Amino acid sequence: MKYIIFGIIFLTVIGITVFAFSKRSHPATQSVPISHQEQHCQRDQIKATFSSEGAAGNIYGQLTMTNISSKPCHISLGNTITITTDTHTIVSNYTQKSPTTDFVLAPGATVYSHVHFPNGPQCQSGVAQKAISFLYTTIEFRSITKTPILVQACVSPSEKTIIDIWPLSQIAPTP
Repeated sequence: MKYIIFGIIFLTVIGITVFAFSKRSHPATQSVPISHQEQHCQRDQIKATFSSEGAAGNIYGQLTMTNISSKPCHISLGNTITITTDTHTIVSNYTQKSPTTDFVLAPGATVYSHVHFPNGPQCQSGVAQKAISFLYTTIEFRSITKTPILVQACVSPSEKTIIDIWPLSQIAPTP
């Protein structure tokens, strides 16, 4: 009988520990209930970074947007990242169709988008280095990358260099 009581107490302690651990908040994934007082993230609340690495003729990059302020703010997830460039030979392509969803980005939390483009596209007209910038598609702020990203692009307007963009997400995407 004492083994049964001991077993019940032991399982209760483990259950309470697991429950308490699962309820702990983690800044990188913390979601805050949406309230009407919070506003869309402003330029000074967000730090955007782009990191990339090459692999066999391809460039794979990750765009991150982190709330660096002390207040939560609304951000729109989904196909809300676009590019801007001064050439008509670069086009963006969403790899997945994802509806836009409103999300509250807690202080210190990060959202992600994965990006892919060729490192030396195969173009009949040759290639030239062109600059692109990433945009977050809200009215509150536009360009989220402080310095342009250099991309090898086709020269002729009839040939296109495609920049693949994954939806903005709470979870770092994998290609």
